[in-house]
Amino acid sequence: MNTVEIKNIISTMTQGRAFISTTDYLRSAIVPAMVHLGELPSDSASQIRGKGRIDALRTIESIQGIQAREACES
Repeated sequence: MNTVEIKNIISTMTQGRAFISTTDYLRSAIVPAMVHLGELPSDSASQIRGKGRIDALRTIESIQGIQAREACES
């Protein structure tokens, strides 16, 4: 997956919506795109809801670490 494909998925999902902050963009565009691409599980959006940007990024990193560990174990 390259950057152009990721940007196309995000622009399709957001449909030109204006975001009020980078945290809003993270929650409303980037996480759903990552879920769509299979990089995060489908419940990821609910896990970062209401968190600030730094906490949301830490949660995403944690989720990805758990997925990597589970992949190695299986």
